[in-house]
Amino acid sequence: MGWAREQHCREKAMLMIKGNSATDVTIKGFTVDGSQSDYYSGVKLGTSCYNMATFIGVNGLTIKNVTFQNGCNDAMLISKSSNVTIDTVTVNKCGHDGIYAYHVTGITVKNCKFINRTNSSCRFDSVADGVFTNNDCTTSGGGYAGLELQGTLKNIEVYGNNFHDLAAPGIVHLNTKETNVNIHDNVIA
Repeated sequence: MGWAREQHCREKAMLMIKGNSATDVTIKGFTVDGSQSDYYSGVKLGTSCYNMATFIGVNGLTIKNVTFQNGCNDAMLISKSSNVTIDTVTVNKCGHDGIYAYHVTGITVKNCKFINRTNSSCRFDSVADGVFTNNDCTTSGGGYAGLELQGTLKNIEVYGNNFHDLAAPGIVHLNTKETNVNIHDNVIA
């Protein structure tokens, strides 16, 4: 993602926490509609200042039973954060990654449904102690991988996921340096 893009992403989002200003945050039980087709049809998908949620510097973040739909960029950008749980979330047609975890320590993504439109369901970029389990990753006709692994990765578990009908492999490794990355018992069709 790079420093410049992260700086630009910090400025706008429908939901935002930044600057090491929050601990033990729970977000649950609602829908975030990016209204891309209604209000932002002229915005190129993947434009970094149009995240639906941006969380930077949060220690203890739980996102549960939330739907993110019809966005222009990442559904959730999570950076420089720790102790993150994303459970039973639906990401339907965002404009980039469903979840972009960048420099995160301790993240679990479980029981989620991802319907890709442009990029990956989830990206772990420079993540330590990450779990990706029991998720369903598919496409609405476009997109990329189910799980994109990038950067320095340590202690990652990927299991019990269903990757199907994607435009790229279910799991993609891009320029990774991996230590203790275990991928097993997934369905890739």
